[in-house]
Amino acid sequence: MPGFRALAGHSLLVLGVAGVLLPVIPGTPLLIAGYALLDPKQKSILAGLGWKRVKARSASDELRAILPAATYIHHIAGRLRARVPELKGWPTRGSAIAQELCNGTGVQSATANPTTGSILVHYDPARTDAASIAASISNELLRLS
Repeated sequence: MPGFRALAGHSLLVLGVAGVLLPVIPGTPLLIAGYALLDPKQKSILAGLGWKRVKARSASDELRAILPAATYIHHIAGRLRARVPELKGWPTRGSAIAQELCNGTGVQSATANPTTGSILVHYDPARTDAASIAASISNELLRLS
């Protein structure tokens, strides 16, 4: 069976190259299939091609560094949601943090949800940024604990 596998793999590679050059045959899937047949030991075809998955550092990763208590942060300009386990089941703690955030510059509204343990902040991106808000949440958590 190894001979058949090699023959099929080489045939698919040839067809794949032809497909790249000629618009009537889809070349890329044939190239990948041919490579997969020729090297079955690879766990991932893309890894075998030398492609590595690199996780891009996102703004949420940077905010998580500022607010390590958060297990989840979602941020778009003007809106920040952070899931903080220390707020779950503590309505007074969450409302105290939300009130303190509302007193800050550029924060339009802040609401804490003690059921989910999250805090949602709407802010003016021209007056403040998500990093400042995350730092304020972190400082308030330290102050209240």
